[in-house]
Amino acid sequence: MRLIAGVATATIALPAAVAGGESPVVYVFDTVTLTGDPAPGTTDTLKSFADPVLNGAGEVAFLGYFGAAMNQGIFEESGGTITAVALEGDPAPGTTDTFTAFGVLAPVLDDIGVVALRGLFGSAFPSGTSGIFKEGGGTLGEVALTGDAVPGTIDTFTNFGDPVVNGAGQVAFHGFFGDAFSDGIFKASEGTLDEVALTGHPAPGTADTFGAFGVPRLNGAGDTAFQAFLGDAALGATGIFKESGGTLGKVALPGDPAPGTTATFTGFGDPALSGAGDTAFVGAFGATSALGAGAFRESGRTRMELALARHPKRNGRNSSPRVGASVLYGTAEMPFVAFSGAAIDQGVFKESGGTLAAVALSNDPAPGTTEMFIGFSAPVLNGASAVAFLGRFGATPSDMGLFTDSGGTLTAVALVGDPAPGTTHTFSFFNYPFPVLNGRGEVAFTVVLGAPGGEIPDPGEGSGVFVFDPFQAQVGKILAAGDMLEVAPGDVREVREVLLRGPSGNQDGRASGFNDRGQAALRVVFAGGSQAIVRATPADAALDD
Repeated sequence: MRLIAGVATATIALPAAVAGGESPVVYVFDTVTLTGDPAPGTTDTLKSFADPVLNGAGEVAFLGYFGAAMNQGIFEESGGTITAVALEGDPAPGTTDTFTAFGVLAPVLDDIGVVALRGLFGSAFPSGTSGIFKEGGGTLGEVALTGDAVPGTIDTFTNFGDPVVNGAGQVAFHGFFGDAFSDGIFKASEGTLDEVALTGHPAPGTADTFGAFGVPRLNGAGDTAFQAFLGDAALGATGIFKESGGTLGKVALPGDPAPGTTATFTGFGDPALSGAGDTAFVGAFGATSALGAGAFRESGRTRMELALARHPKRNGRNSSPRVGASVLYGTAEMPFVAFSGAAIDQGVFKESGGTLAAVALSNDPAPGTTEMFIGFSAPVLNGASAVAFLGRFGATPSDMGLFTDSGGTLTAVALVGDPAPGTTHTFSFFNYPFPVLNGRGEVAFTVVLGAPGGEIPDPGEGSGVFVFDPFQAQVGKILAAGDMLEVAPGDVREVREVLLRGPSGNQDGRASGFNDRGQAALRVVFAGGSQAIVRATPADAALDD
């Protein structure tokens, strides 16, 4: 851990305009760091950033690039002081090697300031040795390393996925071991590493064994949830599983009745997990030769479907990583879940208090449109069991919108073509990653801006980050292209792009750029190409600090 003097901050207050009027929300912006600032722990300057993460205390962490060679580093800001957590070239704890790179989703940050990350080390980059590392209280240590013994097996780790972390400092991750086809879900707590589920072990509720795993989720109680492939992973049959208190059980399996339909599940996407132990996921259902996708929520082992759709044939096995898995971009999850198969009739349904009701059926309009749903992003879920997801509808790829379900009401938050509040533009395309749903039910999202009435974004129009307020039923702007932002006294720059880290419900261990106080950590690109990490705080929350 290396310390530098706190970075001077500049603030600017902007009203968040909303459709139909002016919002009372005013944001105070402070500059965490800028390209050209010193890279802590080095003699170089920062050249670029990945999208930052933010915890409940307003602390920020980010992956930064520095020096002429664009070396990587993980940095954390707290109370105006930026520290280097790990730098390319630093010794990798528990090894005799040095860091060569960090995971594409690094870092994650919990509410007590613990940073977790995947680091690569040694000379075999990009396919060689790696490990899971955790920093807390100023000390970076290893959680698991390539070559370490794998709990519950006689094998050793060969590689890792990016970790998730909760407010108790626990870490969960997807690990690979032995031959190229063995993997598992693991959880580390208080120096102890345990297996949650392993390839070849019995899959609860089935006569099969686990064949492969998706990305785990981890809540504050230490519960985990994940998608798993059953038997031969090449066949694509998947289920959703949840572990709590050391007991692993099924949430949903192929062949289980899909609530509100006469069909059964045939596949799933990766789940979301709330602090209460609820899960949300995309599920396919219908005849095995015709798969569909829909968004479901599971609570207390009773599933509630949020939106189902007539789903046209998606990418087959040759063009997506796994049938039923979240589509991948590099190693990052992409928004829509892809399944193979012909279209089948589906509908929108919901269960509340044991009562099942139809929300919408095939050929019914998606809320706020005259079209029907045809596809979904993996949903996010908060502790109040509110859900947010992106839905596709209509005949063109640009026909999409952001929807929420809370208290039994499915609502269109924002649709492509809607006016972008506080700008002269329209919402043109919902950018990945998205969305983030906080504990108050507010939904923050990044969107590409287009010319009024235009369906195709002008590359020069840029992007913005907006927030849906469920209490006012309004969308407001945090920051968008065309705004002028004072990043330091007298240094005012024109905003071109604004990006927010997600997707997350802030309770499943994933990285988030939007917290329960309504603060946002943003990566801002300015006209001319300079960048900044900026923290936006609602003025009323700023007064409480």
